[in-house]
Amino acid sequence: MGGGRLRPTDPIDHAVGLSELAPIGAEVDDQRPLAVIHARSKEQATRAAERVCAAYTLSASVPKMQPLVIERINPNSASREDM
Repeated sequence: MGGGRLRPTDPIDHAVGLSELAPIGAEVDDQRPLAVIHARSKEQATRAAERVCAAYTLSASVPKMQPLVIERINPNSASREDM
């Protein structure tokens, strides 16, 4: 939609992008959408909506949540010979 850059010299369009993205396990409906799309044209909004919908999996039941951190690696716990 033009909100980001491909190169550091590219301009940023601060008027486009996504906001209010639904987190994992959230209930969505017509009052709580997957995301709010900010676009400069209907075509941009349609393409963004298709990509947002493709990024989510919808289910009638709440998913079983996995821990966000599975294991912490402490650099001091292993010696160089162990690596």
